[in-house]
Amino acid sequence: LYTKEGMPSLASLLGVNGYESTAFHPYKSSGWNRPIVYNNMRFDHQLYQEDVDNAYLIRNYISDQSDYETIFDITEEEASTFLFNVTMQNHSGYAQGWNNLEKTVTVSDELRQADYSSEQYLSLVLESDQALEQLVAHYEQSSEPTMIVFFGDHQPPLKNAFYEVLYGKSLSERTTEEVMQQY
Repeated sequence: LYTKEGMPSLASLLGVNGYESTAFHPYKSSGWNRPIVYNNMRFDHQLYQEDVDNAYLIRNYISDQSDYETIFDITEEEASTFLFNVTMQNHSGYAQGWNNLEKTVTVSDELRQADYSSEQYLSLVLESDQALEQLVAHYEQSSEPTMIVFFGDHQPPLKNAFYEVLYGKSLSERTTEEVMQQY
């Protein structure tokens, strides 16, 4: 039930309550010791990029849409599921080219000059919003009560100049509220 550090993991706590737990990271299993980490976190199952059949890629990453379709398959097989998912579609950098990504968002010339990659990032966010709409709609139709929780592990690496144009001032001049709004 416990991680190597002696703390109960969320996966193990849910496991004793009848949940099958799956860690799904649609990127290479070889990175960041993922299999070891997910084992230590006591997940029952692990899935990676190599486990997703016929994935639709945006740039060089599995799209959020393909990611969520994989989640649908997992949760249809097992009603009581705890699934920890890390999406990859919007992973940086944002100057990778527009492979399978339409430029749907444009910014002002001033913002583009501050960070030319912002249009790719914002176009990716729009793609994510559309996939997220499908995710929520899918589980709204489910008879199984479902909780969807989101968190981010870091902000996109847009240049400080981009944020300075947005705020109309140097980042050092922002109020606490403006700093918190960015985060």
